[in-house]
Amino acid sequence: MTKGFQAWDTVQALSSYVRGMLSSAAILRGVGVGQKVLRAGRAASPLAAVFTFFLRDLAGMLGGILFAYLEGAGFDSCAKQWRLFADITNDVGMTLELASPLLPRAAFLPIACLGSIARSVTGVAGGATRAALTQHFAVRGNAADVAAKEQSQETATTIVGMVLGMALTRLLTPQHADPAAGDGAAARSSPPAGAAATAAAWLVFLALTALHVAANVAALRCLLLHSLNQPRAEMLIRRYLRDSTVLSPLQVAQTEDLTPPPFRRLLDVLTGAARRQPVQLRWGSRLSALLPTIGRGPGLDKLVSRQATDRRYLLVASSATSSAATATTAAAKPAAAATGGGNPNAGGGSGAAAAAATVHVVLAASASPTDFLRAYVHAHVLAAGLAAAATRRGASGGKQAAAVGPLQQSSDASAAAEAEADAWMARRYDAFVLELAAAGWRPERVTLPRPAWTAEWEGGGAAAAAAAVGGRRGDGLHED
Repeated sequence: MTKGFQAWDTVQALSSYVRGMLSSAAILRGVGVGQKVLRAGRAASPLAAVFTFFLRDLAGMLGGILFAYLEGAGFDSCAKQWRLFADITNDVGMTLELASPLLPRAAFLPIACLGSIARSVTGVAGGATRAALTQHFAVRGNAADVAAKEQSQETATTIVGMVLGMALTRLLTPQHADPAAGDGAAARSSPPAGAAATAAAWLVFLALTALHVAANVAALRCLLLHSLNQPRAEMLIRRYLRDSTVLSPLQVAQTEDLTPPPFRRLLDVLTGAARRQPVQLRWGSRLSALLPTIGRGPGLDKLVSRQATDRRYLLVASSATSSAATATTAAAKPAAAATGGGNPNAGGGSGAAAAAATVHVVLAASASPTDFLRAYVHAHVLAAGLAAAATRRGASGGKQAAAVGPLQQSSDASAAAEAEADAWMARRYDAFVLELAAAGWRPERVTLPRPAWTAEWEGGGAAAAAAAVGGRRGDGLHED
């Protein structure tokens, strides 16, 4: 099930510990160990070194607390991606520490603090995802036993890595002879000095860093998780909408997006990927923020009455052309037609609303993981229908819009897409879930991101509509 994971994990751990010795030696040189302060003519005082380490560790602790506060809710839903993020930030931290003594003395402390923050973020993300992955390996419910064995393996790897790192550091760290010891000590200075030692250390460090990243990616590709988080669910839904094929956990593991969430958000901003999506999906929207789009009073009453009677989520499709919203119905009646394809760009994002339409998902506070999955699939089916409608409008060259007006055309297209999405859910959703289970997935283990906002309602009507403005976060599940 996870063949090869432990081997690659051991390789990346050894690489980290060896490089850790190099970066630790660099930090000690930066605080003045073994060197003379030319201006003062004496070595750095112990108090100055202790104060430097105090500020460095303090910055790391504060950075770790802030990071856990900002991103802690997503660790369970994307364990693989956050595991890779932890290792990348570890690489960044060690790189900063190795470079710190090479910079001007005034820049040493800020760079060392940044490196400490990166290492602290590594500890937070790595520890959180380790707990999630331990649950995956504890197939017999023996999480404590698995954690103990994993800790023993890590300890053994640490010992080997420290020995190798110490030997490598001894070879690559320039040794400065003590002038008081005479020429004999200088003659016995075997390691290279100056620029040659620094260049050799950096070459080894960069080579080990490349090995570390490659080993991490290989280990995560070997790890088969059977829960449905956002990247895996998107892959499965898009493929099923395209050709009614359900990918296996092995197929998804070989191709799923491992980009850590912060990097994905940054790439979307830099490349403009969110703006190029014909339809965007907003997961966990705040219902009160949608009131200007839905309309207060009768509009909200109609939305809740039509949708909230038989499900624990609401879908609101807002058009960028008309700025009007139409609510999808959740009638569980079979229909003659259903959508059979999907646009790969539909859904998934949470960026700016520059797309043709946006599908907002409002989740009930009482929604279960099963409701999360149903809502996510329904939203993607609706997004695919809206994207297809936008493509058809573009192909018509505006002739239809000129005949009936852009607002009416957008409203008609949204209504048709909603009807098709409802029909698809009525006819295909249950079969899709059964096929997921047959392929090896666990549909009951849904680890989608926690919604930022939830709503509360019971039944339908004006009373339920007035109460549907909750604001507490939902509970998530760990990956398994």
